[in-house]
Amino acid sequence: MQTRWIFQLSEQLLPPRDDEYLRELRQYLSQWTAHDAPVESRSGLVDGMFVCIEATSATSGCGIDSMRKMVENLTAKYGLELMDAGTICYRTRMGVGKVSFFELEDAVKRGVIDEDTPIYDLTAVERDGFADFLRPFNQTPLALRIPV
Repeated sequence: MQTRWIFQLSEQLLPPRDDEYLRELRQYLSQWTAHDAPVESRSGLVDGMFVCIEATSATSGCGIDSMRKMVENLTAKYGLELMDAGTICYRTRMGVGKVSFFELEDAVKRGVIDEDTPIYDLTAVERDGFADFLRPFNQTPLALRIPV
């Protein structure tokens, strides 16, 4: 069974800090256990801002809690925080834009976000891997709530 998580960092990690962060993350994950059993995993850092972790073997609540705590501690070590899922991130020509869920409708009305704007879709954890993590706004669940 595969379980996936995507954590949004408060700011983008740029080279070489992104490689350092990912190296430390993978170091921890290589020792990740759940009830003394190793948890096999894959991980990545998308656009220097999205920590993607996939457990490819069984884990447990305790194992998930320890992994999340490690991600929080590692992120704090780099002077960053984890954003909550109420922050919607989207790709711009300049990098990554952010808007709170409560401001999303206004951003759509102002044309900051349109139907083709690439959205970092945190619901991608329900699909096969992280391949379609960046999707046009009109192909995300958000478009059902806020028409463009």
